[in-house]
Amino acid sequence: MGRSKPIGPVETIFTIIGVFALVVIVMAIRESQQEVSQSSSPAPLTAYQQKMLAPPAEKIGEAKQVLAKRNASAQELREVLKRLESVQGNPSEQKEVKALSPKLFKAMSAALEREEIERNPVELVASTWSRGGFDTTAVWQVTFKNRSARRVGNIRYQANYFAETGAKLLSSERVIQRVLEAHQRRTIEVIDRLISQDVSAADFTILGSEFL
Repeated sequence: MGRSKPIGPVETIFTIIGVFALVVIVMAIRESQQEVSQSSSPAPLTAYQQKMLAPPAEKIGEAKQVLAKRNASAQELREVLKRLESVQGNPSEQKEVKALSPKLFKAMSAALEREEIERNPVELVASTWSRGGFDTTAVWQVTFKNRSARRVGNIRYQANYFAETGAKLLSSERVIQRVLEAHQRRTIEVIDRLISQDVSAADFTILGSEFL
């Protein structure tokens, strides 16, 4: 009988490398199978997608609920209107959609106007300026209108002054610490600043205000 040849260190190293390589290949195959499995499963629907795929009756009911709200936002009304326009139901449902759409559009327009007034409640109706204090001071007569149903005050403004050539010479930003009652129209005298003899034109802009 012949004797088996002992395994040398080189053969041992190659054996270990071969086993390690096999383990790596098996793990790679498993990861690939998991990725394929995950990619084949559909992604969950977003809340927006779920609402867009809702039955016609549900979309119509949602539109009625939003219309019944006192101060629905323009964004909310816009989204409901978009979902309602996607309804393809029976004749009865189509009739309801046709009746609700103009109401939603009207409510959305009113909401946009209401939100714009909340952002900019004070309207500049008219502004004129003249020289005072021996022709060294700019004095403004400014008419404001409070478009909101709330008291407004601390009106921030900017006044710019120009030469005959149109070059901007001076500018000022200040606060008028007066009050405008709800929906009030009021003319206020504003003594702005010292100006040079080179000033020949000016403009007045509202920068903001505060609800009181």
